[in-house]
Parts: sequence; C-alpha cells; structure tokens
Amino acid sequence: MAAELPNETAQIKTQQHFYANGFQVGITSSDTSLVLMLDGSPMITVHLSFTSAKTLANKINGLMAQFEEKVSQKIMTIDDVNERLQK
Repeated sequence: MAAELPNETAQIKTQQHFYANGFQVGITSSDTSLVLMLDGSPMITVHLSFTSAKTLANKINGLMAQFEEKVSQKIMTIDDVNERLQK
C-alpha cells in the first residue's frame, strides 16, 4: 500500500513563516539565490531556477503596482530611503 500524502490542512499547519527586513540576491550560471535577512543577519536562503526567479519578480512587481495604484502612493525602496538619508 502506497504511503498517503499529507492533506492540505496538515501541510498548512507545518509551514514555517518568516519575516525579513532585508535581503541579498545572487546569480550563477545555473540558478539564482535569495537570502532573507532580519536586522542584517541571514535567516534563510532560497535557491530558484531562472524561470522561477523571473516569475516571482514579475508577480511581486505586479502586486506592488496594484498596491501603489490603490493607495495613490509610491512605496520607496531601500535604495530610495538610503539615498534620501545621505542628503
């Protein structure tokens, strides 16, 4: 008899949740990596295929564009904030 896969409810209960206030990205000839950071310390590294990384970037860009349109406010990036703090 084949082993049963956990049902959807069981999978949701075992998911880990992370909060990050920073990140680093990297790319090699074969894949990409995303390091989620909390207060400057690495918490978790996610390796993604090129296709998955590009799809994730497009989805996040789309979500941010929708949010900015609804609130009529551009959300500053970390780079934007750092640039303004240097003035």
